[in-house]
Order: sequence, then C-alpha cells, then structure tokens
Amino acid sequence: MFRVYNLYYLPLLFILFTLSISAQTQNTGILRGFLSDSLSGEALPYGNIFIKELNEGTSTDNRGYYIFPSLPAPGTYTIIVSYVGYASKQIEAKISGSEVAALNIELAPVTIEIQPIEKTAERVDRKKSDLGKYKTTIKELETIPQGIETDILRSIQNVPGVTFSSDISASYFVRGGSNNQNMILLNNAVLYNPFHSLGMFSIVDPEMINSLEFYKGGFPTEYSDRTSSVLDLTTKDGNKNRVGASAAAGLLTAKAAVEGPIPNGSFIITGRKSISNKVLKKFYNDKDLPVDFYDMSFKFNYSDKEFWENAKFVVHGFFSGDNITDDDPFRANYNWKNGVYGIRYFQVSDSPLFYELSYSVSNFYGEADPKFSSVKPKRNEVKDHTFKGDYKYFYQSKDIFSVGLKISDIRTDLYLQNFSGEIGNIGRAETTNDWSIYAKYQFFRFENLGIELGTRANLVKLTRDNNYAFPFEPRFSLAYNLSPAVKIQVSAGVFNQSLTTLTDEDEVISIFEPWLIIPEYIGTTKSFNYTAGIDLILSRFINLKLEGYYKKTINVPLLNKNKIFSSDPDMISAVSRAYGAELFNRITLNNIIFTSTYALAWVRNTAFNITYSPRFDIRNSLNLLLQANMGDGWSFSVMWNYKSGFPFTKLLGYYPKFHFDDAPDYYSVLDYYSRFTLLDQRNTGKAPDYHRLDLSVSKKFTWQYLNLSIDISALNLYNRENLFYFDRETGERINMLPFLPSVTIKVEI
Repeated sequence: MFRVYNLYYLPLLFILFTLSISAQTQNTGILRGFLSDSLSGEALPYGNIFIKELNEGTSTDNRGYYIFPSLPAPGTYTIIVSYVGYASKQIEAKISGSEVAALNIELAPVTIEIQPIEKTAERVDRKKSDLGKYKTTIKELETIPQGIETDILRSIQNVPGVTFSSDISASYFVRGGSNNQNMILLNNAVLYNPFHSLGMFSIVDPEMINSLEFYKGGFPTEYSDRTSSVLDLTTKDGNKNRVGASAAAGLLTAKAAVEGPIPNGSFIITGRKSISNKVLKKFYNDKDLPVDFYDMSFKFNYSDKEFWENAKFVVHGFFSGDNITDDDPFRANYNWKNGVYGIRYFQVSDSPLFYELSYSVSNFYGEADPKFSSVKPKRNEVKDHTFKGDYKYFYQSKDIFSVGLKISDIRTDLYLQNFSGEIGNIGRAETTNDWSIYAKYQFFRFENLGIELGTRANLVKLTRDNNYAFPFEPRFSLAYNLSPAVKIQVSAGVFNQSLTTLTDEDEVISIFEPWLIIPEYIGTTKSFNYTAGIDLILSRFINLKLEGYYKKTINVPLLNKNKIFSSDPDMISAVSRAYGAELFNRITLNNIIFTSTYALAWVRNTAFNITYSPRFDIRNSLNLLLQANMGDGWSFSVMWNYKSGFPFTKLLGYYPKFHFDDAPDYYSVLDYYSRFTLLDQRNTGKAPDYHRLDLSVSKKFTWQYLNLSIDISALNLYNRENLFYFDRETGERINMLPFLPSVTIKVEI
C-alpha cells in the first residue's frame, strides 16, 4: 500500500519556479560554455574560468560546463582559463546585450606534471559551501601510491573522515556511518555491489572515469536515500577527434579500452579481466583464493545542433561479474554480478536554464552455494528502475534555483535458510515505489555570503515509518568570507534511507552483503547532521581546512545476534552517535605537493540498551602524502598512514563441550567432544596502532602517437606487521598486508 504525502506541493513548486524565471533585468548579459581537451574533446571538470576586468571567476562542473549569469552589458572582457596539466589560455569575449553568449573553450595538454591549480576562481567559489566535499580527476588519483593498480574506492580511504577496516577490503566508513550508508553513483545510476574479490577491489575501472565528486556528509538536496556519503562518478565521453586505444597489464588484471568519434558524437568501450590469483595470496594470509572476475563499460554520446541545438544525448552501460569456484567440496562457491545501463538527456536552453532527464536500470544478483560446507545458502536480487529530472536556473542576481523529481521502482529479494532448514524470502517488501521531489535556492547575490536552503519531500516511501512520519528532509548551509583568506561555514540537514544490507559486523571478510528494503518494524533510517568549518588560505602556496561534525542516526538496522526462535526478528533497531574533527593542509611549491590530513573521531552504537564502539571507531587517523614531478616524464609519490587501533571482541579462551546424544557405547567420549569459544564483551579490546609506508614511481614515454607508462609501487615498504584479526578457532594472529611490490605497464595509441 502506497503512502503519499501532500502531492499538491509538486505543482506549487513548479508554479514558483515559473514565476521566478520572469523576474529578470535587461542590463546584463550571460556568458556560458564548455571547457574541453583540444586533442580528444573530453570535458575538463573543475577547471578555472576567470574574468580579469571584474576580478571574478567560477569553476566548471563535472560536465565541463560553466556560466556567468550576470555580466554588465555591453562590454568586452578578458577570459583567463587554466587547468592542471594544460596550457593556460587568454580569450576576449564580447557581451553586447541581454542575450546569451556561448563560448566553448579548448585547452591544449602539456607535459603531464604535478603543478599548482591557479586560484583565479577562488573569489566566487568561496561563496559556495564545500563542507565535506572532495572532488578530483583520475589523473590526480594516479599520482597517489596504489596497491596492485589504481583503485577509486581505496583512494577514497585517504580522505579525512573516511576509515577502513583493513588493508584487505576496499570498503569504507564515513564519519561513523556503516558501509551500507554510502551511495556510489555511476552516470547517475546506483551501484549496489561495487566490489571485486571478496571486497578487496572496486569493480569500477579508473580508465573509464573522467571525474569524481565525494560528499562525506551534508550532501546537497539533489541526492537521496543514503545517510553517510555519496560518491558520484562520471565516465569519459571518448575521443571526439580520432580513434584511439589503450591496453594495460599488471599482477592482477589485464584491461583494454577503445574510443573514437561517431557522427556528431563519440564513444568509449572499456574492459578488464583478472589474469592471476597469485598476488591475492598476500591479501588472504597466503591461502589460495580461486577468484575470477571481469567488468566492462560502454558510453555513446550524440550532440547535433541541426537536430537539437544545445542538447546532448548519452547511452551508457556497465556490467561486472565475480565467481569464486573452489574444487574443495567442503568450501562454498560464490558468484555475483552487476548490470547497469541507462539514457541521459542534457539540455542548455536559450535562457540561463539547463536541465537533465535520465532513466537508469541497476540490477544486482548474488548467490552462495554451500556445497558440503557449514555456510548457509543465500541468494539476493535487486532490481532498480529510476527516472530523474533535474532543473537549474541561474538568476542575474547570481542566485540559483534548482528543482527536481525522482521516481524509483526498487524490488529486493533475499532468500535465506531458517532454523528448520526451509528457504524463505525475507527481502520482499509490500511497497516497491519511491517518489520524491526536491527544491533548493542558493543565495549568491551578497558580496561575501552564500546561503543554500532546500528540502526533499518524500511522497511515496519504500519503508513505512510509523514512529517518525515527517516526510521532509530540510537542508541548510552557509558560507561567509571574513576576509579573502578566511571563510567560515556551517551546515545542517536531515537524511533518510530505506535500503540496507544484511551485515554481520563480526565477519572478518564479508563475501557479499545482500541488500533489502528496511523492514517496517524498524522504520526508515534517519540521520541528523550538523557541521561547521573554517577554510584558510595562508598564502598562495598553503591551504588549511578544519571541520567539526556531530551526527545522530536512528533506526539503524543491525543483525539480531540474539535470535532464538523463528518468530524473533532478523534485525533490530539501533541508535548511532558520531562526532569528531578533521584537519586538511596542502602546501604547493612548484612541482611538489605535500598534503597532510588528520581526523579525531568517536562512534557509539546503542542496541538492547547496550552502548559499544563498532569496529570502525578509529580514534586518530593521520595521512601524509608527498607528490613530486621530477621532469622528463618521471613522477614520484610517497604516503605514510597512521591509525590508532580498532575495537575488537577479545578471545578469553575455550571450554569443552560434550555431545552425548545418541552416542554408541563403543565410541570414546572424546569423539563427541568439541571446543566452544568464550568471548569477552563486544568490542572492548583495542588492536595495536596501525601504520604503513607506500611508495610509487612512474615513468612516461612518448613516440609520436604511442604513449607508454610504467608504474612501480611498493606497499608497506618497511613490512609493518599490522594486526588483522585473531582466528577464533586456533587463536592464531593474522596480520594485514606484508611488503608488496607491483608493476603496471600501459600502452596508448
């Protein structure tokens, strides 16, 4: 049965939107356009566009799009454009009246270097709140030391406020939230299981990604149905000027990509396949891991002004699969796969309005085949069909009004074996529809102040909420410049989530975590976030940021460890409280960048009237990163990570347990003896501190149209023995990754 809240708000929002567009003055003009690579035509996200005469600038978004909605007209302006790794350009633009002037800009790449980003866009950007926001490109990620090969999810683990449970896993936890409270979007579609190889690596090949935006709490109103973080990935469009190909091979995978122009557009196709399991022994305590996986993607773009001016159409797809097939009949087999595809339509209108419509399908299937092992059979299916419409209007006052609609049909099935041995579906929910609208207004008309007000209205919800029926998710942020070098920011918001995973926190390695709609007896998970921060530009070389946060989350679903009878619920509701402070500092000197981050955090979960620290309650985290360009195609980076010990449940010992039922007389009593593990209170132990030094060296060669790169990395350079877990059967100490060298060779034509 659907639960619909106040549908009359939908036409009201669109009426207000229409009326607001008409209130425009005629003494200013508009300048807008796209920033792209001159050789490939690929969009350049987060580039700097600066108007010299007005001392005013802005940045391109993840599509490479920029806009100046209010330029005094008529007038002639000098536009200065800059981007890391590209030659800066100076262009003259004429604004003759109130019409829209389009200026598409291309930059030529130069020798790939680590170099400072020019601060030309700082003046306008500092009016926008960027609390908890991290954005970067794949080129920047490639300069960070990597394990085996570049991995997006492992790179996220270096952001302050993000923790991880071990070297073995690419899973991450953000500001006290569990990993199922993180949303990963690929071209606006949700990825439900983003991991290969027992969660060790991401299924997203960096070769296909153009830009990355990561919000670690307090994310904008456009995003919904997660309470901790959003990772928004945009794939490349493909070379618009010529056909090209690349191939790379490392110790774990081989991959290839082909891209090129099509009539009025471009395409890109990528693929990756595991080629060896030997290196995975380092991740799995020198045990064989029969992993076989693949992933592939495609994207086609079409834009023809004769057919539809200022419009862009995109068709995209992504597929991945994992199989763990063991010859041992007493070890379980696993397989899971993802399938994501969709279409997107992006339109820039004749007025300062742009909008995007998208439809996506995201499917996930996972299964555990126990064979003769003690593993319980398990099968999970997720089918997600989602339509989104997003509209954004730029006022000549520099304010921005956004409104959008999201309609989803999400079905989950989770088949588990109960106490009687029967297979039952606990994942099917009565409601499969999720409808919501959002609206927000950004005030940028003031000289040193930026304010953002918005809310989501949940019209139809996946999970009924009998305890807290308020359908809105209000969100607010403010940024105020005390001076050109000092910015203070605050934000607050409410965030809902209707999906969860069946997660056992005590599992050291989680094979896969099945998704399901949160049961009605628990209700919608709700998070209340409060954040404050200060941003300091100490000089043109030094940038310092400090943020503090408090987050309370209610209706957090946890696996019911005390379930005895079949009538007992499979999950219980918990309350989580997280708070802490984070420090970010970056020093840029010519071709050397030094970045240091520190996080101080506390996390407490309360369930069954017991308060405890979850495994990801890491008190202190410190990351130090040095990146350097040594010239002639050489680059170097070194990273040192430190984390205080994670909580764990201590093993107190064992006691003998005898089974005399139906025992024949002629058997020894020892044949019916087993050892039962005796554990201390949950997570009252503390592991030793963790630290690790990683190193990476890269060399790039160029011969006409052929580019060759060789990347050599070394993880845990001084072979630190970091505790992973204690085997509860034997009491043996198991450590994380030892010293691990790797090499990757990539060829591009």
